[in-house]
Amino acid sequence: MATGNKLHTGELEDLKLILYLDQKSLSFTIYNNSINCFQNMKHYIIENKNYETIKSLIESDSYLNKRYKKTLCVIDVDSSTFIPEPLFDVANIDHYLKLTSNNDDSFQAKYNKQQFIDSYAVFEVKKDLLELIESKYHVFYSQSQW
Repeated sequence: MATGNKLHTGELEDLKLILYLDQKSLSFTIYNNSINCFQNMKHYIIENKNYETIKSLIESDSYLNKRYKKTLCVIDVDSSTFIPEPLFDVANIDHYLKLTSNNDDSFQAKYNKQQFIDSYAVFEVKKDLLELIESKYHVFYSQSQW
């Protein structure tokens, strides 16, 4: 596997966007599946997941402004929990989050089935940020907690 910051000359469907967002930064890399290479990596400093700053970056960066066939997105979240698979019920997502955080209408609950353990990660993301990312990219979400 190689890395580089060269312009892509192949098909957009060969590329995967990997996006990472935390309280202080937005980072991304473009991975080319056909040649098994990271083609571009970039890091921006932001403050407190500021929606307007993130929106401006996505609209102005030529790499972030494209439609990729696949996008992996990791958003560092403030609260999350794991629910064992036998106990998980989509109808109870908001209840699960009440165990770890205050109820805030500006957040939306999301969940992921974990690959290596029989459980679901349940977490919340600011609605405006979620709408921005989902409207721009076909996203597979991941999440992490600090």
